[in-house]
Amino acid sequence: MDRETYHTISIVKIIYSLFLYSIVITLFIKFVHPEWIKEKQKLIEAMFPFGIRLWYITAYFFVFFMIPYLNIFIKNCPKADFFVFLCVLTLLLSILTTVGMRDYWGLRRGYGCFWLIYCYFIGAFIKNNQINIKKNILIFCIFSSVVFLFGLNILSLAYKSKQISRIFSHWMDYTSPLIILNAICVFLLFKDLNTSNGFLQKILVICSNSALSVFIIHAQGLVLDNIIYPFLPRRVKYNSLRFFM
Repeated sequence: MDRETYHTISIVKIIYSLFLYSIVITLFIKFVHPEWIKEKQKLIEAMFPFGIRLWYITAYFFVFFMIPYLNIFIKNCPKADFFVFLCVLTLLLSILTTVGMRDYWGLRRGYGCFWLIYCYFIGAFIKNNQINIKKNILIFCIFSSVVFLFGLNILSLAYKSKQISRIFSHWMDYTSPLIILNAICVFLLFKDLNTSNGFLQKILVICSNSALSVFIIHAQGLVLDNIIYPFLPRRVKYNSLRFFM
């Protein structure tokens, strides 16, 4: 199967799953809790939920049509120039945005199509250069970044500092250099994973196939507004172990 056919099938599957889950959830809630859908506009938004709630699918839909042109650029750009281009993008979109704690470029903290395009460039660079890094280095980078973020969070809670909390929030965004580093390290750590354990293979396949469904269900507007958002505030007062459970 060629790449273009694969992406076409992928976008069709995503749109089909989106509408299927959205319509089923909406009709179920309409039957069980009709008071949650008092306005016709709410009903339409719930059944056709493109927008900020399901931001990833909306953004991916745009990126899908850009992929052929992105590939032309990637294919014709010399590797050295592409590396410099990626470094400049990282400096402007990630490092400057995080350190300056301002959204200079309208990235919306990474919840949008432009950030997905940047991630597409990173993936293309990794693939074209066959990048492989020792696992102990990858694990060290992941561990160090997690410790740094955990430390910032502890400081913000200990000193009840709004400024430290603001810094922590920006370093936790999708656009944060640490989040990018973690994503790349996790990807490189598992990209060549090969297990002969049949049970584990089945679990991984189930989790992989279920990821999109989980995202669509929990980000559906009626579910967010009436189940998830009301549920969480009462639980954040729990101790850490009880909250986790």
